[in-house]
Amino acid sequence: MVDLGDDTYRGRLNDKDGFGTFANGGNSIPYGNVELYLVGLISPDDLESVEVAVNSVKGSAFVEFAGDGIQIYPPQAMITENGARVPSYENSKKAFRALTVVISTENLEQEKMETFPSNIENFSRLSAPDDSWGNTNNFWMVTQGKASLDFEVVPEDIR
Repeated sequence: MVDLGDDTYRGRLNDKDGFGTFANGGNSIPYGNVELYLVGLISPDDLESVEVAVNSVKGSAFVEFAGDGIQIYPPQAMITENGARVPSYENSKKAFRALTVVISTENLEQEKMETFPSNIENFSRLSAPDDSWGNTNNFWMVTQGKASLDFEVVPEDIR
């Protein structure tokens, strides 16, 4: 973030002005350091400080906001206040499994039905998605190659 003076700031993300109003563009950027720690993909030693705007309010420009200053939370302070992650980084899950269910009040368009399997495959592959995804990352990419997501349904998973 850039301090504009008078407790006004400009958001910056990956050395560019701006950030999203929610989800920062979905999977267009990798998960942040704290997110990786909370999921159990990095150790406490890899956790970085977090800057939080105090009493922030939307500014006059899209990427600007105001607040009563910036509070910096060092890694050890976050862990001391909230406790260490359980299970620890060493014992946390790195390979996740998922099931996708589509619920709709109307029949899905044929194009959506045809692209659904490739979107699931792209999201779960252990490399970059194909060109149909543009600049969107898949799960493996947003976790910086530290985790996987599998959608395969096997008989022992059905209960």
